[in-house]
Amino acid sequence: QLAAALAGGTLAAGAHFAKAGARAAINTSPEPVSNVTTSLGEDAMFAGGLWLLLQEPLWFLVALVVFVVLAVALIVVLWRFLRRVFRPRLRPERPALPAP
Repeated sequence: QLAAALAGGTLAAGAHFAKAGARAAINTSPEPVSNVTTSLGEDAMFAGGLWLLLQEPLWFLVALVVFVVLAVALIVVLWRFLRRVFRPRLRPERPALPAP
């Protein structure tokens, strides 16, 4: 039960942080269409996921595993990209050697 609780809490927290981060990025646009579209999309995904969970739990589990694998792959790709972008700035510059 403890392992299931930890896994569920981890998935819920990850989903919440991802939604909050995406929402913060989307809310920076001044036009309202993307905000409304995003909100409706979130509602539709929630309703569809809940329906799938109640009607076809096995397919819900398959979809959950697919989404988790895709999320982990996206995190790895973004991490590598950010390391590549910021690595030159993190290394201290070496002083030039004096001329002989």
